[in-house]
Amino acid sequence: MGCCSSCFCVVHLEGKVNARFQNSSAIIAKEILWVSLRYLRSNGCCQVKGNGALVLTADLLWFSYLCLNRPIEIGIHKIRSVKVGSGKVMLDFVDTTTGIEDQVVFSIRDAQMWGRIIKETVYNWTHELEGRVAQQFGNIGVIEREILSVNLQYLRSNGSRQLVGNGALVLTSDLLWFNYLRPANRRLAIHIQNIRAVNVGRFASGSIPAARMLPESLIINFFNAAKGVEDEVVFMSSDPSRWKALINETIYKSTNLLPPLEPYTFK
Repeated sequence: MGCCSSCFCVVHLEGKVNARFQNSSAIIAKEILWVSLRYLRSNGCCQVKGNGALVLTADLLWFSYLCLNRPIEIGIHKIRSVKVGSGKVMLDFVDTTTGIEDQVVFSIRDAQMWGRIIKETVYNWTHELEGRVAQQFGNIGVIEREILSVNLQYLRSNGSRQLVGNGALVLTSDLLWFNYLRPANRRLAIHIQNIRAVNVGRFASGSIPAARMLPESLIINFFNAAKGVEDEVVFMSSDPSRWKALINETIYKSTNLLPPLEPYTFK
C-alpha cells in the first residue's frame, strides 16, 4: 500500500480516528485498514483510491485515507440509499457543501454488516422525524410530506444568520410546515393564504461554487406572520416540481373555500 508495516499503518489510522472522535463511546462501528475507497463520483476522472479508516456514529459516516489528509464526511441525514454488492457498499448521498447528488463506493471485508448498520442508523433519524410529524398532525389532513430528504437552504428574514438543515416538510389544507432535524425545536409554519408565489429554480448561496451545476429547488415567497415581513424560503427536495404543483393546487382550493381576503399592497 506504499506505507510501512501493517502494524504501523493501523496505529497511524487509530491516531486519526482518536483525533477526530475524542468521545469513543459515540462510535457505532469502525473498520481500520481493511476498507478501501474505490470510487467517488464527484472526483470525476481524478479518482483517488486507497485504504483507510471508516467510522460510523449516530449522525456521521467518516472516512480517512491512510496516506492522505483528505477525510470524507457524510452526514447520516444526507444518505439517500445504501446498496451492498460482493464485498462492496455503495452510498448515494447529497454533498453538504454543494448540495449536489454524489456517490461513493467502499470495498470492505464485511459489507453486509456495514450495509445493515448504516441503514439502521438512517432509519433512526427518519423514525424520529416521522414521530414529530405524527405528534403535530396525527397523520390526519396531511396532503404531502417529505421526511429527511428535504433541506431548508435559505430563509431571507434570517439574513446572515442562516440555519441550513434537513428535516420534515408537511403540507396540509391550510399550512406548509417544516421542522429541522436539528435543532428539533426550530420550525417554520407558513399559512397557505400567506403564500405569494411558488417557483422551481436553481438557488446558489455564497458557499456553493458557481461552476457547479446546482439541483433545482423549491422557492416560496410568503408573508412571514411571525416576523411581520415579506419573506422567501428555499427548500432542496427530491421532487420540487411535485411540491410546487401540490402547493398551488392547495392555494387554489383554499381561495375558493375561504372568504375573500383583504387586499394586499406590496411594500
